[in-house]
Amino acid sequence: MGNQNVLKKIINQKESLPKKQKKFCEFIIDNYRTIGLDSIGEMSSKADVGTTTILRTINNLGYKTLSDFKKDLHKAVIESQTPKWWDFKDSNTNNKSGSEIVKSTWDKINSLQSYTMNDDFVQGILDTVDLMIHASRINIFGLRSSRSVALYLENSINQFYPKCNQLSYEPHYVFDRMHNFNEDEIIVLIALSPYTQLTYDVAKYCAEKKLKIILITDSDENSMIPYANITVFLFRSEDHYTLVPAISLVETITVLLGITINEDSASKLDEIGKLLAQQNITKT
Repeated sequence: MGNQNVLKKIINQKESLPKKQKKFCEFIIDNYRTIGLDSIGEMSSKADVGTTTILRTINNLGYKTLSDFKKDLHKAVIESQTPKWWDFKDSNTNNKSGSEIVKSTWDKINSLQSYTMNDDFVQGILDTVDLMIHASRINIFGLRSSRSVALYLENSINQFYPKCNQLSYEPHYVFDRMHNFNEDEIIVLIALSPYTQLTYDVAKYCAEKKLKIILITDSDENSMIPYANITVFLFRSEDHYTLVPAISLVETITVLLGITINEDSASKLDEIGKLLAQQNITKT
């Protein structure tokens, strides 16, 4: 297919295509982020064109199969999510003192949590904990910056509810491990922008196996959303990258899970604390 982005290819060629094929092209441009799971029949219904039109269009765009076309659409979604880290050249900080920068950065980070909090966010956490309680095992996966959040989630829950299986340590073996998942297991995918192709592939594989997926993301353009049973959204700043909202989410899930389960979570944590002290692992 070459290196040309599929969207650019559609834009460049759609005017030369027949009327119905052009209509389908315009539908793709408007909806390419959300059609990852759609069958050809569903795409036909949403675009209001026939399946034959769809197949002829993708052929005219240079694709042999719908699957190949979708793969390039997914790549376009990932390419559109430009990584945003820290803006050290913010013009608003040029005339500020060091202490003023410290305070404004601190305020900016903490304000993200207020923006994140809404009814959908609360319901997402409630649904997440409910799914965790009824799962035989909670599998957790996250790479790059999301990996630290995945590890923290595992360590927080396993202290009193040892049902977590961390998949992030050896990502090259993730499909080997998922192959043996039982149907009553779930997977929590941490996919903060920019997420990896492997994380997407894991989501797709789990959806094909009909495993329950909890997706934690900071983008409503995340192409894994159609695969997820529960999606928990975190607010993302466009000029500052931070994991604070994600860490706060982990701690909130941990507290709610500990309160909700029937076992005495507090007693388990006390017992662990005494054991660590006895083994001279921790100091007070």
